[in-house]
Amino acid sequence: MRRIWAVAVNTIATALRMKTAVLCILLLVLLLPAVNLTSTGDGTAKGRLQSFVSYSLSMTTFILSLMTIVVSIHSISGDLKQKRILMVIVKPIRRFEFLLGKLLGVVALDVVLLGVFVSAIYFQAVSIPYFSKITEQDKRQLDEEFFTARKRLAPGIDEQTVGQQARQRLDEMKKTGKKPEEMSDRQVYEQLVAQLRGEQMAVQPGRDKIWEFTGLSKKIKGEYLFVRFKYNAAGGSSKQQIDGIWYVGDDRQVAQGVATLKTPIYQIPRRDAAD
Repeated sequence: MRRIWAVAVNTIATALRMKTAVLCILLLVLLLPAVNLTSTGDGTAKGRLQSFVSYSLSMTTFILSLMTIVVSIHSISGDLKQKRILMVIVKPIRRFEFLLGKLLGVVALDVVLLGVFVSAIYFQAVSIPYFSKITEQDKRQLDEEFFTARKRLAPGIDEQTVGQQARQRLDEMKKTGKKPEEMSDRQVYEQLVAQLRGEQMAVQPGRDKIWEFTGLSKKIKGEYLFVRFKYNAAGGSSKQQIDGIWYVGDDRQVAQGVATLKTPIYQIPRRDAAD
């Protein structure tokens, strides 16, 4: 392991002496504050933060990826061109140890630089609300919608019923000769399962649908639950407005008649654009 680490340390030292690596690091040092000062987003504090973080992370990823490619290529080709490889092969080191050391050196350099620049992005993002003239309402919105860890939680789907219906449809397709010959039974079954899952999540025009989320108290540590949805209007324009009413609350007091539940059920009329 000491031989591998020695090669890795040498690789890091060689990379830091390269003009390309130094240039990439300087670019990030100069560009990250510039992006912070020039990001506007949609004009709101949340939009500015989203724009800054998105562009900064993309730029960091691109520049570090470019540096990784250059350093990786130059690390071995430079040893061959400068004859440094001759001093290595006479030592008691195997070929795989030499290559593994090179890989470990490049990865270690990337991890350190990534940690440094991601930390810089984080501290700049945290400082933006304090050095910007924004209202207390904007700060609260940032705390609730931006500086918040998100966890995806989908409403429950009866997978057993979906599987049974998919098998029934597959049998009907085979009996009526509608099953595509170029597809196997397994492929058709998986396609039917995906289609039935979509049907369970969909709301037909003029109908209602209950989405039930379970285990929220264990999985959500906070006051807010954000629901993402999308209206697909068949044959309609993307600018078409769709009216709907959301009822939000604990449905057990209605569906199961649980008298001990006294929490309210909120009625929220909405008008949303299709797609």
